[in-house]
Amino acid sequence: PARRLTQAAAAYCREHLADPISVQTLARLCGLSQWHFSRLFKTEHGLAPAAFLQMERVREAVRLLQDTDVPLKVIAAQCGFLDANYLGKVFSRHMGVSPGAFRRSGV
Repeated sequence: PARRLTQAAAAYCREHLADPISVQTLARLCGLSQWHFSRLFKTEHGLAPAAFLQMERVREAVRLLQDTDVPLKVIAAQCGFLDANYLGKVFSRHMGVSPGAFRRSGV
């Protein structure tokens, strides 16, 4: 049951990347306390829920940068980042390069 709950929460994150999602919201969706949910989620996925969500948002940004010519501010909104500057900060931390440089590299 714990695995099914955390997989459902992970799927919810992937389906709602553009929406503001809190750990409290995910825990409530699973019918668990925030603390218990966070512990189970980290055990199952290897990351805390907030870190998992951020990684999924970066993955989607990577996909959009590779597959589209959509402006960074639109990608930021579609991936749940407050603005293109925050996308750039988070993206650079995870990928080691800015979103613009990543797109230009053609990777």
